[in-house]
Amino acid sequence: MSRRPSSVPCFIGLALLLLAGCGGSKPSEDVKLGGIALTEVLDGLMNRANRTLSGINGLAAAEAAVPELQAINDDFEDLRFHAPKLPEAGQNELAKRARGHQPQLEAMVQAVRRSPALASLLGTEMDRMLEHLNMLMAPPYRAEDLS
Repeated sequence: MSRRPSSVPCFIGLALLLLAGCGGSKPSEDVKLGGIALTEVLDGLMNRANRTLSGINGLAAAEAAVPELQAINDDFEDLRFHAPKLPEAGQNELAKRARGHQPQLEAMVQAVRRSPALASLLGTEMDRMLEHLNMLMAPPYRAEDLS
């Protein structure tokens, strides 16, 4: 019996190409805590998601990606913990960067949902990631909302 290859990797690949263009100019001091720019932390998390998802070419690879997606979400929680410590201007800059990443992440989530097998393996972690990003898009951040 011949199986037709899934088009899901193609959809994810397209979304990842779009994601690769995200990022921006040099961060201001307003987004830095202890010398670390939270906008760059966000970009790094999205790049990790990009690398992880671009390596998925079947169910075995999807299963192997789950721990990394969980780690990315754990790191998103750390970012959300620190985001309220930024001044208003820094929160607005971080939110702008998050909004820049949102369309690409949404496209990746939708690509995963197109495949029932991938959705069952990755859907929870992808939804968590989208929730983290959505929270970061809406300052002012409050510790009780983001931790």
